Amino acid sequence: MTNSYTPIACALLCLTLVGCGWVDSTGQQGGRDSGGLTSIEAGGALIADGSVSLNENTTKRFPLLKSVDAPSTWTWRFLPDENDVSLCQTEHGLDGLVAETSLTNACSNPADCELQIQEFTSGTGTVFDVRLPTLSAPVALAYSLETTLSSGETYSQRQTVCGIAINEAPSVVENHYLVLANQIRTVEANDPFAVLKNDNDDEHVRNQPLFIEEITSAPRYADNLFITADGAFRYTPSADLYIAADEQLEDRVDLIVSDGVHSVPSVIHFRLVASSIRPNTVQQIPATPVILDDDLTGSLELDVSGYVSDADGDPLQFRLESSPLVDAGKIQISDAGLITGSFTQEDFGTEEITVISSDGLHTFRQSFTVQIRDNRPTNTPPEVTDIPNRTVSGNFEYDVSPYFSDADGDALTFSSTNLPPGTTLSAAGLLTGTANAQNDGRWLIRVEATDNRGGTVTDQFRLVVND
Repeated sequence: MTNSYTPIACALLCLTLVGCGWVDSTGQQGGRDSGGLTSIEAGGALIADGSVSLNENTTKRFPLLKSVDAPSTWTWRFLPDENDVSLCQTEHGLDGLVAETSLTNACSNPADCELQIQEFTSGTGTVFDVRLPTLSAPVALAYSLETTLSSGETYSQRQTVCGIAINEAPSVVENHYLVLANQIRTVEANDPFAVLKNDNDDEHVRNQPLFIEEITSAPRYADNLFITADGAFRYTPSADLYIAADEQLEDRVDLIVSDGVHSVPSVIHFRLVASSIRPNTVQQIPATPVILDDDLTGSLELDVSGYVSDADGDPLQFRLESSPLVDAGKIQISDAGLITGSFTQEDFGTEEITVISSDGLHTFRQSFTVQIRDNRPTNTPPEVTDIPNRTVSGNFEYDVSPYFSDADGDALTFSSTNLPPGTTLSAAGLLTGTANAQNDGRWLIRVEATDNRGGTVTDQFRLVVND
């Protein structure tokens, strides 16, 4: 039997945190950290069989008032065949022409592609903090909120989450080039220092690759300037231009960069000189190890600006050549030459990194290796002795953690896939529940322990519940 009631819309509830746990898009409990609330928007509630809108990469708080018979723990079950784009389009202005019905298709980052739901409870109600990841397309997602009432009957309500993908304007940087007074300066679109190479744009289904939409001012010291939409250009200095050895001239061109939706201004600076010397090596960049911490994460910070010099005193700019870690965004470099990186266990190994420096005219390459490793001893999986069978009634607890051990001293995390209704197994290994008509009987429970370093062990025991 299914009971239903309509929660009353109300203002934001300020509740004391009693317990919480993330629930992902499959309805499974997890232990992820919210990373802080990006934005908390007051007002509005989860309304039975209704829809709510939520901006990408944003946490929004929804109160759900508690009736006399309502419990404090809910699960969210994804309904993949009931996503209603037209509902989101009508009620929340979702862009239905490009909307998706799957987070997998809508996410910008496959590594962060879950609807995260954190539940707060108190004596007066339940509050959900719902967070969407970064999206490249709007998305409509249908869920069923489900629980068992104290009467033993079930309650569920359908909820549609309408994810809004915010399309930001491109982020552009000014470009600087060195030009010899008697030579044509040419830069191809695939040059690491090309006009659009250091500009960035968010991922959105309506965006095009960045292009130069318009030139809004002409150079002062050029007979001709030819620029293509992809950022390649040819600057031809004036034929009668003369620059002394100790002099320089500053020129510029203003332009508009677009992603097909937004248009933003940018600038190309040209510094004209009589001559220029190529940058040279001061010393080789050394091989750099990165040792992962106990949580299997590590970071890199390396200033490479001191490993190359320019005899003319021209300011240098830096880029990184394409490589797996660079392309994955694990390693970045600033214009000034500061390399930073963040790594996890999946990045184990050695990779060659090539740094490209430029004085605005000449480019210079240096390579070094980054070795990402874990210096901890080889992991020993946890062990288990036989978990004794147990007979329980009423409100019960059973701590199974004492039957597990880990030779490395790693903290263990416990889980189970076949618990009887109305019982839970905490991550610390404590089984709790209340005997009732739904779980009365004999249950074979499988418990798994992991050391969070790849080692796992399982055991089973018989739980007899007497209602």
